[in-house]
This record gives sequence, C-alpha cells and structure tokens, in this order.
Amino acid sequence: MIGCHLGRIFQVSVAGGSYQEGLTAVVQGVPPGMLLTEQEIYGDLLLRKPGADELSSPRKEPDLPVIYTGLNAADTIEGAGNRNHTNGTPLTILIPNLDRHFIHIEQYQYHEPDAAARACVVCVHS
Repeated sequence: MIGCHLGRIFQVSVAGGSYQEGLTAVVQGVPPGMLLTEQEIYGDLLLRKPGADELSSPRKEPDLPVIYTGLNAADTIEGAGNRNHTNGTPLTILIPNLDRHFIHIEQYQYHEPDAAARACVVCVHS
C-alpha cells in the first residue's frame, strides 16, 4: 500500500494496481458538509488518462470513480439538502480496472509510472 499525507487535515492512503481489480483511495479528515460528486473526481482523472503518451499504459480505462463511503447518497432528513455532501467519515473512492489483459502485464510489468497516480489524483483534487 502506498500512503501519502497532506498537511495536517487530510490523510490519504492509496491501494491497488493496474493489474488488480482496481484502485482505492481512502481520505481521512474530510469535514462534513462539503459538496462532492463522482463527476468532479472524474474530471480530474481525465487529466491523466491512460494511453495519452508513449510512457503511459495502452489500456483504455474509463476511470469511472465510485464514491463508496463518506458521502450522503440522499438527504439524511427530507428536505435537508445534504445529498452528495460529505458526512465526516472517511471518504473511500474506488476506481475499477475494466480493461485488464495479461498482454499488458508482460509489456509494462517494469514500467508504469501512473499505476497509483489514478487514485492519488484525489490528493490533488482535495
């Protein structure tokens, strides 16, 4: 597992790899009440899309993040207006690998500098 710590507020842990089921980022220290959507994270992920240059992976990943925990999926009380707002618990973001082929493992097993960067973009977004 790779861990990076930003300042004193956010602590981010990143796990997974290009040839595993996906990548995960866990962000601790996110205060409640921040508006956050998967679309915002997706926009940041587009900035480092695989296949962009000769050093990146040739895979065609959609990089669709799923916010699994730490976000209110609906208003906690009817009419509260806190849907898609953080709830103060750790934020877990999953990014599934949907284009995993063993040919890519052989080609890029020694060099893929962006393997954890996809999940670590959450660090930059925050």
